[in-house]
Amino acid sequence: MSDICALLAIAGLFILTVNWPVLMMLIEATPTTNIYWTLLTSLTLSLDFPFLAAAFSLETELSQNRRKCAVFLVSGLALLLTGIVASCAQMAPHILNPDLDQLTESVYLSTVSFLTSIGVAISLYRLLTNLIVSYILEEIAENHYSELEIDIFERAADKAQRITWSFIATVVIFLCYITSEGSADDNSCKTNLKYWRFTFFNNGIILLFSAILLFGKQYLQNPITEKVLGYFYLLVYFPFNASWFNQGVGLFKNGIFMECNKNMVVVILDMALYGWTILPGTLFAMGIFFVSVTWLISKAFELLFPSLLQGMDQLNGELDDYHQQRENSIEMIEIRSKKFNPESYRASFVEKEVCAICLDSFASSQSVVSWKQCNHLFHENCIQRWVTQRRTCPLCKIPYSPPCSP
Repeated sequence: MSDICALLAIAGLFILTVNWPVLMMLIEATPTTNIYWTLLTSLTLSLDFPFLAAAFSLETELSQNRRKCAVFLVSGLALLLTGIVASCAQMAPHILNPDLDQLTESVYLSTVSFLTSIGVAISLYRLLTNLIVSYILEEIAENHYSELEIDIFERAADKAQRITWSFIATVVIFLCYITSEGSADDNSCKTNLKYWRFTFFNNGIILLFSAILLFGKQYLQNPITEKVLGYFYLLVYFPFNASWFNQGVGLFKNGIFMECNKNMVVVILDMALYGWTILPGTLFAMGIFFVSVTWLISKAFELLFPSLLQGMDQLNGELDDYHQQRENSIEMIEIRSKKFNPESYRASFVEKEVCAICLDSFASSQSVVSWKQCNHLFHENCIQRWVTQRRTCPLCKIPYSPPCSP
């Protein structure tokens, strides 16, 4: 219950955080179509985080209740599509006319909306996987299988991936059709037509790769095939399409998209979808860049401050040796504890004898250890700390000798 309350509190803070631009836009602006799209974006954002919190906290229950899982899946899909379309529709007027007011607020809302859409999409994939798992379990129960020859979750994840990519392919084909219908075909818009044809061709390549990996697993048991596709994406597909995407940004700036396309919302959706195809390569390139910069800084530091680095290396070596010695001493010295029983010792020993390490007496049922070579008695905690530093008896200094092998 406390976890649910904490998630609800975080959801409330999130709603207040994302809605402050909306309040400013409503106060300053007159009612327009763009304001309505802004309100719809704000509404979907306000529902995104509660949806994610509910899907996370109720995941176990949803995996056991097919009907609730299906309801969450459908509602989440509607929330995802509504948020994406509303964000694109909200930004379209600002692209057509950059001088419009509330540009900062619109960019803020659209950015947050796209980021939360990633979380919603991941949650939908998990819900879809759980739904498929429930169907597989029901199928197994109806057929009275005594043994499972396959991994249920692996099979469900495979089906979820196929459904997800099939849905994405349908969206790409639909956007391709709408974009083609809404593009002007006169001579002044040849660049626009050429750009969209190459863009959807490149999207088709990604879908083809995905289909090969998802539907051809039984024929692609050799991992070399996956490596070849990965290198092709990083070395061929990504560089070309990153450059092509930048050309699309240039067409935005030059106004060609605005002149040659009837629906700017569809154009923004096309560019957003195209941007996702180069996102993995972008992250990989950024990783290489930061690793390279870090390596260069470390090399420059070595050249400029060699004595300091040598001192640090020496200190690290000494610390490593110290910790290794402690580990070796603990591993090599055999310590067997027992409960202190006063009846097993003379009365004078119980009354007067103390642990030579802490100078405290021995209490009944206290864990104690006898040094093997001399049988001197010590507290277990005391002797454990002692042997990390020395290998002799604390009282008579007799060194420890390991037991002989049989």
